[in-house]
Amino acid sequence: IINRGRSGTIGIGIAPEAFANSQPGWSEGSYGFHGDDGNLYHLHGFGCAWGFPFVDGDVIGFLYNHNERRIYYTRNGKVLGIAFTDVRLPLDETTFSVGLHSPKEEISINFGRKSLFCKV
Repeated sequence: IINRGRSGTIGIGIAPEAFANSQPGWSEGSYGFHGDDGNLYHLHGFGCAWGFPFVDGDVIGFLYNHNERRIYYTRNGKVLGIAFTDVRLPLDETTFSVGLHSPKEEISINFGRKSLFCKV
């Protein structure tokens, strides 16, 4: 997280390829961890308390284990735990998703070119 912006409404997760114009976790088939409140979201805009709000400088990691059907998140190199279980998403129709929702939010995304903070 380079700059959490005015509200820090940054969502990180996974969604169907056709997903657009919404935060991850706010609609069917999507899952998200949100930086404004640290909540987990799935299917709608009502989250479950889980973590802490993101701050500038945080490195948030996303891990989807298709075989175990689980989603994990990391924060600054530490595994936060299992966020979602029994995740049933077709890999060929699913994509990583990030939602930025308030002015001045800025992030950097690493798809593996830089070394990771933790080994899972």
